[in-house]
Amino acid sequence: MVLFNSSGSEKPLYIAVVIATKDRAKLLTERAIPSVFAQHQHPNLVVIVDDSPPFSRHKTTQVVTAAATRSPDIEFRLLVNQRAAGASGAWNTALHFLAERCEPSFTAVFFLDDDDEWLPNHIQNCIKALQTRHLSAVATGMVRVTEPSDNGRDQFPPELWIDDLFLVGNPHIQASNLAVRLDILQQAGLFNEALLSCTDRDLCLRMLAVTGFTYGNVNTVTVRHFAESGRPRLSTPGSRAKHRGLDEFWRIYRHRMTTSQHTQFLKRCKDVFSWSPPD
Repeated sequence: MVLFNSSGSEKPLYIAVVIATKDRAKLLTERAIPSVFAQHQHPNLVVIVDDSPPFSRHKTTQVVTAAATRSPDIEFRLLVNQRAAGASGAWNTALHFLAERCEPSFTAVFFLDDDDEWLPNHIQNCIKALQTRHLSAVATGMVRVTEPSDNGRDQFPPELWIDDLFLVGNPHIQASNLAVRLDILQQAGLFNEALLSCTDRDLCLRMLAVTGFTYGNVNTVTVRHFAESGRPRLSTPGSRAKHRGLDEFWRIYRHRMTTSQHTQFLKRCKDVFSWSPPD
């Protein structure tokens, strides 16, 4: 299996999965990791970065140790987040690790939230799109589940990757339905660890500025994204983390917004997250 880089050259593809986790050993065991094993196309490496407090890290260690014995063709590595606390620091810990052992322009990085799960065709569909369409990033459709008894609602990523979509809101691109070449992530500057939320939108805007960046969507649902209201999440309306993330996103990007984008951004944030810009 091969991947074309921006110069059009060809080389065997290295597939890496990155999972950031914090005190969710049960969900890792029952949801995220089993969905990796169920893939029609297995990854070469799964990097799990633990952002849990020291007293509970042994639970993640037990889960990863058990997973490593299940499939000899998938390598598992467990890292402890040594950067800023939170998802961005954990993701960057994994990406720095990958950069030291992989060739970035021939490494496809798949992100998976520890509480989400992939359908068996996820990696296969993404790889096919990356290869045949010579893309540097691809996003797939997903089912957004907001209640335990809910069958979920289908959401599909945009056909075009344009700044208007990310400045105003998030056009159905989450970590779990996104695959990107490692060199593109590096050139974009990786994740902004100062952002407690809006991290995916911020990264998507910076990737858009990378020379040679190409994107394509896959209008097939391959991800189950869980956003239940009954448990704490970064995007929980009214949460301190969400508001602080929006404060910083507004500080960084409001000068790039048109008047129309200002209006749309502020209305959405007030309606959905009960947020207004700081003085």
